[in-house]
Amino acid sequence: MFELPPPTPTQLETGLKAISTWVTTWGIPLAAIGTISMALLQTAKNIFPLRRRFQQTRIEAWLRGRKAEAASRAEEELVALATAGDWDAFYNSEIDQVCGQIKNSLTAVLDYPDRHRSLIACLASTASHEDLDRLFNPPDADIFLKAAHQSTAEERQAVRQYAIAKVRVGAEMRCAVDAIQSSITFRWKQRLQIISLFLCAVVGIFALRLGAKPGLAPTLGGSLIIGLLSGFLAPVARDLVAAIESWRST
Repeated sequence: MFELPPPTPTQLETGLKAISTWVTTWGIPLAAIGTISMALLQTAKNIFPLRRRFQQTRIEAWLRGRKAEAASRAEEELVALATAGDWDAFYNSEIDQVCGQIKNSLTAVLDYPDRHRSLIACLASTASHEDLDRLFNPPDADIFLKAAHQSTAEERQAVRQYAIAKVRVGAEMRCAVDAIQSSITFRWKQRLQIISLFLCAVVGIFALRLGAKPGLAPTLGGSLIIGLLSGFLAPVARDLVAAIESWRST
């Protein structure tokens, strides 16, 4: 049986040199293009209200889709609960932080449902009408003050049904907040990736034209390939920079 000869150290060194040459020739420039594009994108995010417009558009559309007639008032209640009425802080903050504050305030919303009818109508639009009716029409307050042995069977049943309805509606509202958080997080990252690829293509084309010899302009296909490769390397370069900064700070 024919067997290939084992690799020699010389062959291994040659292969490593080839890989090193490829990284030096292509990897570093592509990573540099990606890093420049990420820096430009981060600068644009800091200067222009990109996050605010995106999140406001998504949240308003989501609220209208769940309960159109209550959407405007529900948005006001969300801002009031999450950021004490500060619209800029609400829409410019990370969506994870905003949704976390909203979920923390749902206890107060459920304890005082009459003050937040619009918000409940939007966040709990999929809840059963029976549960919502019980939430908005709780048993008399005196029943809650009675000891267990002082209450009748009907009163205990009414309190039990109210508590169950409150838990169900609360669960529906928390699921709704989680849903909009996941949707906005995914869409925002998707938009940033698309913009990053576009910026990388622009920076790549600009770099190729600067380095091209007179009369030898780069082709469109080559420019697009450079841009796409740089776009995929941009997050890697960003993570490497973050890791180096974290290592230096330790």
